[in-house]
Amino acid sequence: MNLISNFDDYQQKAKNLADYPNDNVLPDCASVMFGEAVKVANIIQSFQGKDADDYARTEMATRLGSILCQVSVLADELGFSLEYIAHMNLEKLTEVRRNTQLQSSTDD
Repeated sequence: MNLISNFDDYQQKAKNLADYPNDNVLPDCASVMFGEAVKVANIIQSFQGKDADDYARTEMATRLGSILCQVSVLADELGFSLEYIAHMNLEKLTEVRRNTQLQSSTDD
């Protein structure tokens, strides 16, 4: 298995391996992401609260990897590093958590 050292390394490798015509990158990535997300949702729905078996878990991990690749390529097309987007997302999650806790404390 070819390991990666960080998001930037992954993003560069994903970009080099992705095969999209230059003028269709955004819509093609969006379409693939949507399709893969639907497949993951369908697998989850098929278990309806029961534990997924090893095959289903591996299949979902494979689909999530495809989504990660598409996100990486989209980020690059938009001029952002995947590391920057991950950092932005953690800041957003922290702010949401803080606001949720604040709202909860004011409800008491």
